[in-house]
Amino acid sequence: MNAIYFFAEKKQQKVCFLLYVCYNKTMKQTIHPVDTDVRFHTTFNKNGAQVFNPKIVYAGELKHSPQRQENWHDHSVCEIIFICTGTGLIHLKTETFPIKAGDIVIYNPHTAHFEEGNGLSLYFFGVKNIKLKNLPADCLIANHISPLIHTGNDADIFKFYFSQLISEGENKLHYYDEIAENIVKIILNMILRIKN
Repeated sequence: MNAIYFFAEKKQQKVCFLLYVCYNKTMKQTIHPVDTDVRFHTTFNKNGAQVFNPKIVYAGELKHSPQRQENWHDHSVCEIIFICTGTGLIHLKTETFPIKAGDIVIYNPHTAHFEEGNGLSLYFFGVKNIKLKNLPADCLIANHISPLIHTGNDADIFKFYFSQLISEGENKLHYYDEIAENIVKIILNMILRIKN
């Protein structure tokens, strides 16, 4: 307190600086007390995290369809699909994969594909500006890797985030663009966690 009073007679800038330093020291002690048996803290760092700034191009939902089959098509962006209900097949030029509720499918740009199935409903979004180490631009996986991910115990979490993404796009409330882009970052990082 004496130090604050002493500098109070000097320039206002010095008071602000000293108060800032004292405040930060106090807050660090108050905000981060020592761990106990009833309180603990964890810290976060960016080691190993992928740095990207994905941009959503489109997002949507395909509601329940008893018999669904598309024509061959591709996209200029990376498309991510979450299977909500039903079973079916995804067809690539060289392979076919069975799909079921809870699965995620990743189509890198210009990957020709189509889906068919029984009772399929799904969420999807297209994204660009993905830059991952050792992969071509806008690719989430290497082209020789299976585009199919079984989410297992994480299926409900993925379904929640996909549904929130669609909801943000439909409702367009304040800050929906920023929220939607952060949801996409969460989904992409969760996919990368499973793939690694």
